[in-house]
Amino acid sequence: MRKFVIATIGILYSISCYAQGVERINMRRSAQWPKDYVTGKTMIEVTFENPDGYEYEIGLIRNAINETWAKYANIEFTNWERASYRQKGIRIRVINRADMSDEAWPHTNGLGTQLDGLENGMILNFIWPGYPSNISRNDAIRFTAVHEFGHALGLAHEQNRPDYKRNCNCNVAIEETKFKGDGGDGDYYVTPCDENSVMNYCNRNWNNWGRLSYYDVLGIQTIYGKNPALTPSADQQQNVTIVDDLGTGQTWENMYVVLGSDQRTLHVDSNNSRDAIQFFNKKRSVYYKVWCSTYYGSRLMQGYGDGFITVPENRSSAFEVLLVGEPVNGKATLVLQQIN
Repeated sequence: MRKFVIATIGILYSISCYAQGVERINMRRSAQWPKDYVTGKTMIEVTFENPDGYEYEIGLIRNAINETWAKYANIEFTNWERASYRQKGIRIRVINRADMSDEAWPHTNGLGTQLDGLENGMILNFIWPGYPSNISRNDAIRFTAVHEFGHALGLAHEQNRPDYKRNCNCNVAIEETKFKGDGGDGDYYVTPCDENSVMNYCNRNWNNWGRLSYYDVLGIQTIYGKNPALTPSADQQQNVTIVDDLGTGQTWENMYVVLGSDQRTLHVDSNNSRDAIQFFNKKRSVYYKVWCSTYYGSRLMQGYGDGFITVPENRSSAFEVLLVGEPVNGKATLVLQQIN
């Protein structure tokens, strides 16, 4: 088989997802916040119903939002103080309860402008027991805020689309992710399916570790415009996604990939025909190493390759792992080659 895996720089390029043409970042069109007709900037006030004693946590949240949604899109979040009478914008209440009830679950009570002036429109819980045990409390607060502010900007859960599980290998039951506080469903499809979205419960990295995926950035810029103050280094941050699909005749495959200073493993078999991993990288020239071990029927084959890939400036690029020639004694030479 000629192709084992597709590696994408800054773009998840998955044939089975992309070809469907219907999987998109999940937004409610009517929920978009208005832009200033002169500057084009969207200004949104953020206030807290009960800020006393949470100054430190509010600082974490503000920094997280300014380093994600506000960094890449033409949006500015202002105020960050106590909500006043008839306050407009996003109004947040902190409910610190160590239980998994709907009321204590971090959530929004709507999407986008449905929250405008809504008392307790967003609920945050700094001691929620549902946070992963392998991250710090500060990270849990920041990662949760990035996800919930996605709802506040009008984005619904990526996995809420009825066709997502079938086409994008989502193993989370849709019913399990729909409770009364999940913000609702979208009706506006902006970018191709994104298994790495910060809005996706099926993401193997919880809330994508608080970092926007390539398609999160592209989607929010499509909706709200690109931040005109965006620096070249921030704009050119590359999200490198490696996707491995089980090929015809393959029983299983293990792959180990080193890209720059980071390393990941993938595994596919008859029960899980696709695996995907994401790297974060800013360099245009990146050194890689890739190893694979796979069974074609009863025949074991191993492969190795290394070299440099050059990321074209100011656009996304896709790469695939190719066999060089024919395997010799069950061993193959692999190379990453640009495909777009």
